[in-house]
Amino acid sequence: MKEDLSFSCAMCGKTYIRKTWLKKHLKEKHNWIFHEITELSDPDQPLTSFLRMSLLYRDTCDAYKMGDGDRIMRNAKFEWLYASALSHSKYKIWLWRMLTYVNSILPPDQAFEYMWNMTVNLKGGIYNNIPNDKCVELQVRNIKRELNTQGANKSFQSAKTICMTTQVIDSIKDQLLRTTKIVKSSRHRPDVDKTVDIITVVKSLRSKGPVSDLCWESFSKFKDPIHQIDILKLHEWINEQKNIADLYM
Repeated sequence: MKEDLSFSCAMCGKTYIRKTWLKKHLKEKHNWIFHEITELSDPDQPLTSFLRMSLLYRDTCDAYKMGDGDRIMRNAKFEWLYASALSHSKYKIWLWRMLTYVNSILPPDQAFEYMWNMTVNLKGGIYNNIPNDKCVELQVRNIKRELNTQGANKSFQSAKTICMTTQVIDSIKDQLLRTTKIVKSSRHRPDVDKTVDIITVVKSLRSKGPVSDLCWESFSKFKDPIHQIDILKLHEWINEQKNIADLYM
């Protein structure tokens, strides 16, 4: 409804210089209802909102470990809403493009390949997948470590050789470690088993009744981010991203 420097009402054609005046006109003359952020009144809402976000994070980690493309994409829709509500611009754009690649930009065969190749398994076995960006970070760290040992001999050719052989060398090292008998150091600290602690915590919570009866002072001021989304601004942002995709993608 914006025309040059003025705003025009799509219902009656009346124009206004300021956007706020147009919104007031739409409310009074055409009974439009604009989304307004409201405070949460339910005392249990902060805890349930936190648990919802925590479970979403837990399920997303599990989806990446299993390499489950369907779950990753399904969770990305909710994560995009949270990133939008909390003004995380980087993740907001990244998740938006991730969804648009699969749903609209790529052809069906490439979209399917993109969705089911978001993880990589460097060690083999079930539940050992990691996100592609995490794999890149690991490879970059290994490459930097090898380059730092070269000192004055560092060059473009040596860096290229390291990039081509790092993963192969790591695979050989792992294979040697698996096939060679290694005496464990007596100073090695055993892994901590948290199973008993978790069972104890669960029993304690059950003995105190429903979770809503517990006192959680740290969540007293927590607000559900989804309820704080400005729908109009989010819609404008989506249209901007559509224009960008139409021009450059």
